[in-house]
Amino acid sequence: MKNTILFLLLLPFASTSLMANEFNGSRIGAGFGWAAADYDSYSTWYDGRTGDGISVTYGYDFNRVVGLNINYQKNDGTVDKSEFSGSTYSLDLDIGWAFTFDSWSLKPYGALGFGKHSQDIKQYLGTSCSYGVCKDEFNEESIDGSGLSLGFGVRAQMNNGIYVELRDDALLVDSDSISGRTAFIGGYKF
Repeated sequence: MKNTILFLLLLPFASTSLMANEFNGSRIGAGFGWAAADYDSYSTWYDGRTGDGISVTYGYDFNRVVGLNINYQKNDGTVDKSEFSGSTYSLDLDIGWAFTFDSWSLKPYGALGFGKHSQDIKQYLGTSCSYGVCKDEFNEESIDGSGLSLGFGVRAQMNNGIYVELRDDALLVDSDSISGRTAFIGGYKF
């Protein structure tokens, strides 16, 4: 059983020499991202969008099946008077298949890796009034954690090196927190 699992895990890497060289190489990209989260900690409960921001990625494709990705996303936003500011780093492998066409290729893939997420939250609790003076009340908390990163996406690669990618990832920070990101990225493959 162990040998079978090891064989299946190493098969995409072992087949590198069988793949065309056009799929090997580095790529770098940047784009726009949306973030959402489900926090269920002692003092903060929130489930929804946590802001928009930039997404930057570096990747290396070993062949038409396996690629390595390093991702960073920064998000800021205000939702229903609650303020969010956070960032996510992740390192993952994408595993899929690049289908080739006349002047481009399309690779749908699944991604598995590890990530780190930090989020500063200023959660709006409501407005309280006392003796005619009203004020908004907030709960402030920082959430930091790391864990398993799961995702999926699709990358369209032109033969001239330009690519566009749409991907969605979930970072399982702990049993009470899940951070998600969706990113639209454009870049260049060397």
